[in-house]
Amino acid sequence: RSRLTNASIRARLVDTEAPLIMGAVVSGSRPGVVLARALGPALGALGVQHPAGPLSLNLIGEGGAGILPPPAYVENAAVIGLNHPDVRATAAEVGALEPNLDLVAGNRQMVFEDVPSGSVFEHVRLSGSGEGGVVLAELYFPWARGDATSGVVLTNFSGRAVLDAADSVLVGGFVIEGEAPLEVLIRAVGPGLAALEVPAAARNPRLEVFRGETPVAANDDWDADAENGASVAAAGAAVGALPLGEGSADAAVVLTLEPGVYTAVVHPGGSEDYGREALLEIFVVPPQTERR
Repeated sequence: RSRLTNASIRARLVDTEAPLIMGAVVSGSRPGVVLARALGPALGALGVQHPAGPLSLNLIGEGGAGILPPPAYVENAAVIGLNHPDVRATAAEVGALEPNLDLVAGNRQMVFEDVPSGSVFEHVRLSGSGEGGVVLAELYFPWARGDATSGVVLTNFSGRAVLDAADSVLVGGFVIEGEAPLEVLIRAVGPGLAALEVPAAARNPRLEVFRGETPVAANDDWDADAENGASVAAAGAAVGALPLGEGSADAAVVLTLEPGVYTAVVHPGGSEDYGREALLEIFVVPPQTERR
């Protein structure tokens, strides 16, 4: 059965007070290993405009408890943070870009062991006097590449960030591995955040999905098309997502995707959404036979 093996969120950090928070839900019969990475300065060498300055990274479990990397992975932590050879080997194993990150330059990568089923949150912040800009938070699941019957899988992930001009769109990346298509629900939530009393929520986010550079789908206003609205509502109920408001300007699609590399992009609906927050959510929709 196909599954998500890694996920990423790209957004813009404005200041040290507002982190990028990437949430994920994992499930399985045993604890697993997670490679978490935060790229800021390294993005400049990849052609990204306005990359963020030095970063800090933490992995938080359910209940707010921090998940600590194994002491064996700490190498001269006071100077360069965590960049033990085992970490670099894991990054290379999962195909992460730039596995030998130069942590002196302010990027971060850590391996966490014995991560239990449930929710995990990657917090990426500007470190000290780090300059605001574009950051990329990544979660890789090398343990999901093992025994396909173990049930250890990434079931959904999300990222919430401020929308602005072209370099401040909210982007989620994900990889589907396996031999069969996978059904996913992708949502760009703005008005839905306002209903939860989130200040300055985006009023009209737009959603685009790509495989590589090839457009796959786009949506603006999730239930303006009745068929799309019905599919989104049914998939949302199946994964336990909070319902979107009827007639709201949130965007969402349900797609059946072949194995490959995909990106979901959340755009501001217009200048009225600049400086406002949106939430990007990507859920794996279980087959009909597994739904309650």
